[in-house]
Amino acid sequence: MLPLLPLRGTVVFPQTLVPLAAALPRSLKLIDQVMAGDRTVAMVLQKDAENENAGPDDILEV
Repeated sequence: MLPLLPLRGTVVFPQTLVPLAAALPRSLKLIDQVMAGDRTVAMVLQKDAENENAGPDDILEV
């Protein structure tokens, strides 16, 4: 299972470079863990960009 990083207002397509800004402590922790490991993460768009506590039901399906 891949770590999941919900994105607010940004869609990332495969094989593209996109600058991202992360501020939430749990997002920063996830990024640190991913960078220390195999550097693979799933990034998906949130349904509501204002929701700072997005969970599995708050993201768009791919």
